[in-house]
Amino acid sequence: MLLNLKKYCARAIVVRLGIYCLIFVLLVVLEGGSKMAYGYSQIHASLGTSSGTYTGANNTYNHTGTNTVQAEYESFFNSNSAVFFKGVVAMNTTSGMVAYLGGFFGNRYYLGSSGMAIEESDSQNVVSSRPRYRFFVGWDFGVVDVNLREYDSGVVLHSVAFDAGAHGGAIYPINKNWGVEARIGYSYAFGFTVYAVSGSTMTALVGITLNYK
Repeated sequence: MLLNLKKYCARAIVVRLGIYCLIFVLLVVLEGGSKMAYGYSQIHASLGTSSGTYTGANNTYNHTGTNTVQAEYESFFNSNSAVFFKGVVAMNTTSGMVAYLGGFFGNRYYLGSSGMAIEESDSQNVVSSRPRYRFFVGWDFGVVDVNLREYDSGVVLHSVAFDAGAHGGAIYPINKNWGVEARIGYSYAFGFTVYAVSGSTMTALVGITLNYK
């Protein structure tokens, strides 16, 4: 049993590194194209909680109330639409185990207003747009490493999965560059490694936003 677990972990690590490298290349291409298209960007940093239930090989694994950190870079196609990529880490504070680790890319759409504070000027004119609230919805897709169980020997049972989800939230601008935000999200993971699990994750986050050009 222990030997099989070690094989699962070794294969998961190799697959994980390969997939993350491919995602990194894809994100660089997407970010480069969007940057050329519009030129405005945002950085998001959020903290919160997430809960997930995953099933595989006749077993069910639950991660409840894990502390979650998310960092995200967003670049706009136009004032209402953006591409982003993000990293997510969720940790079980009771066991100290990283429960969920993922990298994602996706699109976000701002509803009813511009997604950023805009200020353009020339020698004679200044044009400024600063929405009071910014509401958004979006989708994302990526690869996650779900840590399912840690044995007394220190071996951790992993499953690597594709993860697709949706999210929504709002940003309240403090000034031209900074804002505070809140968001919720739901995603579903489809395992593809030797020990594969599938299941859903729900997330609630609050954080800050930096808007820049």
